[in-house]
Amino acid sequence: MVVADDGLVQVVGWAFDRSDFGRDVRTVITVNGLTFSTTTAWRPSPYLWPYGVAGQHAFWTAFRLAPGQYDVCVTWTNVGPGSDTSAPCSTVVVSDARSASSPQGDLSVVVDDANARLIVLGWAFDHSDLYASIGVDVFVDGVSRGTWTASGASPYLAPYGVPGSHAFFGAVGIGSGGHRVCVVARDRPPGGDAIIGCRDVTASVITYDPEGALRVSMNGNGSINVTGYAFDRSDLGSPIQVGVFQSGTLTAAPVASAASPEMAPYGLGNRGVDVRLPPITRSAPISVCVIGLNIGTGSNQWLVCTDVDPRGTRPVDDQTSAGSLTVLVNKRTPLNPRQYAPPLWPMSALGLGGGEMLRPEAAVAMRDLAGEAGRWGIPLAATSGYRSFTSQAAIHDRFVRQLGRDAAEAISARPGYSEHQTGLAIDVSSPGAGCDLVECFGSTAAGRFVADHAWQFGFIVRYPQGYTGITGYDYEPWHLRYVGRDVAREMHDGGVATYEQYLGLPAAPGY
Repeated sequence: MVVADDGLVQVVGWAFDRSDFGRDVRTVITVNGLTFSTTTAWRPSPYLWPYGVAGQHAFWTAFRLAPGQYDVCVTWTNVGPGSDTSAPCSTVVVSDARSASSPQGDLSVVVDDANARLIVLGWAFDHSDLYASIGVDVFVDGVSRGTWTASGASPYLAPYGVPGSHAFFGAVGIGSGGHRVCVVARDRPPGGDAIIGCRDVTASVITYDPEGALRVSMNGNGSINVTGYAFDRSDLGSPIQVGVFQSGTLTAAPVASAASPEMAPYGLGNRGVDVRLPPITRSAPISVCVIGLNIGTGSNQWLVCTDVDPRGTRPVDDQTSAGSLTVLVNKRTPLNPRQYAPPLWPMSALGLGGGEMLRPEAAVAMRDLAGEAGRWGIPLAATSGYRSFTSQAAIHDRFVRQLGRDAAEAISARPGYSEHQTGLAIDVSSPGAGCDLVECFGSTAAGRFVADHAWQFGFIVRYPQGYTGITGYDYEPWHLRYVGRDVAREMHDGGVATYEQYLGLPAAPGY
C-alpha cells in the first residue's frame, strides 16, 4: 500500500516467500523507474497470523518528495526457486513543499456519558523534528477547549521506526446531544498547522441531582433541628451545600460535612447535616424546606419540606446575664460583666472533698450525680470547679507560654470567656481510673457514666467529640456544664450535641 499525505510517501505492506518462511524478503521501491529506497519485511505481521503464516513479514518505509507527480513501484526479491514479484505501481502527487513538512497524526474520541466528558486520544508528530513533542489544539463544536502536548508513550508508532513520544490523551466536559470534535496539530517549521482529524459523536449525558434524607423537628424551646445527610453523585468526593428556608426565607446555608453514620458503610461518613435554628416567628406555624445545591450535572433539588408549630414556645430564659443558670459563654460571647463572681458553695459542705466550689444549684446537682455514680460502683470526684477572672487569666497565660496561643486556646478560655467563672462548670475525674483531664477519660467507666446519665441531673458534656468547629474547644469528656434539668433533658431527647445548636445560635470556633 502506498500512502501520500502532505508530501510524505509511506509504503506499507507484507511479503514472504514460500520457499523459506523464515527468511526476510528484501523490498525495493522505485520512483519514476529509478531505485529510490530498499527495506526488509521483518516487522510483526498480525494480518498473516490467522492464516498460519509463520514469522514476521510486514514492512514500512517513508520518504518525502518534492512537489510533482511520481510513479511509485514495489518489487520483492526472490529468496529461493522462482523469480522476483512486483506490485502494481501507484501514482503520487505532491502539491507543495510547505504541506510536505506539516504534522501528521490520528485521533479517537470516546464518549463518557456517566461523567459528561469526551475522552480524546491519538498521536501526532512533525517530520521536521521527529523527536519533538508537538502541541495539539482540541476543538468541540468549533470552540477551542485547550491545548495538550503529544508527549505520551506511542507504541503504535514504534514498529514504524518513529522515535520519540507522540501520544496525547485528555478529556473535556460536554452536554448531551451531538458534537463535532476536531484536533489541530501545531507545526514545527517549516510547514504549517494541520487538522489531523475530526469525529462526530453523540452524548446522552447522565445527570445526577443532589440526594439525601433529612429530618426536621423542634425542641421544647422552639429551636428547629435539621438533621440527616445529603450528597451529589456527580462528585462524591466533595460535600454539598444545602439551603434551609423558613416560610420561604433563607435562614441558613450549611455544608453537608458533619458526621453521617448512616452513610459510613458506603464511604460517605462525613456528609451529614446537623443544625439548629431559632424560629423566625412564634405566632404561627412555619414551613421548613431544605434544598440541596447541585455541584455537577443536574439541578438543585428540594430534599425535605415540612411544617412545625412554635406557637406557645419561648426561648431559653436569659442567655446573656452572667448570673443566669442558662447563660451562654463561648469565644464569641463573654460574660457580662467580664469579672462576674457568683455566689458559691464549697463542695466539701455536701460531702465531696477537694476544696472545689460551685453555684448552689450546680453543687447540689453534682452531689446527686456523684451519689448515683457511687451506687453504680463508680467513684466520681470534682477536680476543678469555679475559677475567678484572675485565676483563669493565670491559667490561660501559662498555657500560652507553654503551647503557643493557637494550641492553648483550643483547651483554655481567656478570662471573662470561661464557663468555670460562672460557677456552673465542673471538671470531673474518677479516682484510681487514670485519664484525669485527658481524652481517654471518655472511655473509662466514669466517662461513659457521665455521658449517659449527666443529663438526668441537669448537666451536659459541654465540649463533645467532633464539634470543635462549633464549640471552639477540643473534646473534653470530663467538662460538665449545669444548664438545668429541663434544658439538659430536651438536648438529650432531641439528640442535640452542643449548647450553641440547642439555642439556635452561631458556632463560636474563635474569638
